[in-house]
Amino acid sequence: MKKRTTTKIGNVFGYLTVIGDIVDKNSRNNKIGKYVLCRCICNNEKYINYRSLIKGKSRSCGCKRGEFRTKPSEIKVGQIFGKLKFTGIEKNINGVKFLEMTCLCGNIKFVRKHSLLRKHTTSCGCFQNEVRGIHYKTDLTGNKYGNLLVTKRMSIRETGKKRTYYECLCNCGLVSCVESTKLTRGRTKTCGNCSNRVNGVSVSFAQLQLKEMIPIRYKPELNFKICTKFADIVIQDHKIVIEYDSWFHHANSVEKDKDKILKFNSIGWKALSIKSDHSLPSRERLIYTIQNLINSDKMYDEIVLDDWGYGPTFKEVLEKKRQNKLLEQGVSNGL
Repeated sequence: MKKRTTTKIGNVFGYLTVIGDIVDKNSRNNKIGKYVLCRCICNNEKYINYRSLIKGKSRSCGCKRGEFRTKPSEIKVGQIFGKLKFTGIEKNINGVKFLEMTCLCGNIKFVRKHSLLRKHTTSCGCFQNEVRGIHYKTDLTGNKYGNLLVTKRMSIRETGKKRTYYECLCNCGLVSCVESTKLTRGRTKTCGNCSNRVNGVSVSFAQLQLKEMIPIRYKPELNFKICTKFADIVIQDHKIVIEYDSWFHHANSVEKDKDKILKFNSIGWKALSIKSDHSLPSRERLIYTIQNLINSDKMYDEIVLDDWGYGPTFKEVLEKKRQNKLLEQGVSNGL
């Protein structure tokens, strides 16, 4: 995992030297972000976005911008990308450059230049069909995924869908129909009507794992309602709330999470916040932190793991899907 990068006064990033602490400022789109006061090699002082600074996107105040620009890669006629070969024909649709490619299977397809250079597209789609064929031949009957035991493979006549589905028996006794890829990739682990809902609220797989890590003597409970808020896990005997905040879902709701913790504190509940993207703390670290809260007067503590702050967020994924959909519509209209 990547180590978290921090900034201190005197740190150098490219041509920029940090001369101030991190502050909250309004950006161009009137959103509050974290900025750091830096001095450039040209003696110009400027507030630089914190994330752009530590990720290497901002390396000067703007005076050295030309040095960091990379010339767009040129694609020559006959150049090969996976199974695709460039024919030499280009089209510009809605400001996006598309290249005509011939596949080894004989199909001709227009592909975005960016997708070729990033190796996102390496065939006309025939390779994906081959992979699907391999998955189709693999039988998952008898395997267990989470709480689900695969009992039989379902035919297209039974499901009415082209994708491969399996009939699964859950630990609670209910039978459900689940797509094969959701089983193999770990996206579906229950039938949807038992352990993934407590008190009418869905339970994440991370919550279930955290509950298993907490000793039974603490009597952890899932989705416990305190006033009008639901807590992920609570230890009633010691009035402790445990909240698991993943970067994917909580990156854009940090202030709301703080208000929730403050509300718990105001009515006498101590709070432990675990911040991560998808990983979990070790059992020893979790128990040690809980015991510290019990034995001290602290009302709040947190465990921040290395993957907090990295990876896409829910809003970014939705926006990317929306842009891709608009682009596909533009391509289909242009072609």
